[in-house]
Amino acid sequence: SRNRRYLAYSLPLAALKKRARALDASVNDLFVVACAEAALIQHERQNVSVQWLTTTVIVSTRAGEDPASGNAFVPVAIRIPGSEATTQDRLAAVTNQVKEKRALLLEATDVFGAIGTVAALLPSSMAAALALDQTSRVDFATSSLVGPPGPVWIAGQPVRSILPLGPVAGTAFNATLLSHEGQASIGLHIDPVAIQEPATLRADLRRGLKLLGLKSLPK
Repeated sequence: SRNRRYLAYSLPLAALKKRARALDASVNDLFVVACAEAALIQHERQNVSVQWLTTTVIVSTRAGEDPASGNAFVPVAIRIPGSEATTQDRLAAVTNQVKEKRALLLEATDVFGAIGTVAALLPSSMAAALALDQTSRVDFATSSLVGPPGPVWIAGQPVRSILPLGPVAGTAFNATLLSHEGQASIGLHIDPVAIQEPATLRADLRRGLKLLGLKSLPK
């Protein structure tokens, strides 16, 4: 639908990093799997079994010699095992696919540059239609970004938190993770037709994080 709901959840970034190291995964891997767990819990609540979930993740294409400034990432689609798999199976699938996609993208930088040039020449209505067609094949979208490197002030007052907001497009929800000042803040941008009780998604995301072994999470 064209309607939207927004919820946010924050947890200590250090706890997320510590658990990621223990599982030999990245913070983003854990975040994506927690979102997948939340999506599966949503389906379970409706007594629906899901074989696969499709999501988009942000894969960095920055090489060692690239400057730190500027964007260097591409959103790619990955498939996550569904109801019959375990949380560990889903984490392994996400970790492996992200590594494979990143390797392929680094090898195909020139190809993506050419595609981007062609896309820039398309009429905006056609480009928008193509983008919507692609997102309609995705169950939920994720993205992850690093916030400002230090404290932020507005009109002489400190900014206490920064909550991210990503586009839903044709998906059921967009989950965006932003790290800043020791906090990992997750913004859930939800289509209330796809998820008719949006408030449950926040609680389900927290359950997903607990299934990954994170403890003492904020309510």
